[in-house]
Amino acid sequence: MGCIDDYSKHCLNSRERKILEDHLAGARYTFRFLCDDPGFQSEYLLYKACYRGVSKDWDACAGRFVQLVREEMSRKNATEASRLMELCWLVSQNMNFISI
Repeated sequence: MGCIDDYSKHCLNSRERKILEDHLAGARYTFRFLCDDPGFQSEYLLYKACYRGVSKDWDACAGRFVQLVREEMSRKNATEASRLMELCWLVSQNMNFISI
């Protein structure tokens, strides 16, 4: 995240840096966990083939979801509120499916 840190240091004022840091806190924690935890690293390497397969499935699913969102938002015969409500329903259904 050095690139982001350099950008923040040279291009943002203190208020903007604080906002950026607030948004990046979770990502920084995750990267520290993924990169600095030897236990996680060794366990990850045990299942790397599985993660590779999950990643391909996830990419295909995400691509289809983005396509559906674009189709829904481009519908001319529905109000914006109606389209957004249907998208919320779609997301909730996908989250239920993922958590099963």
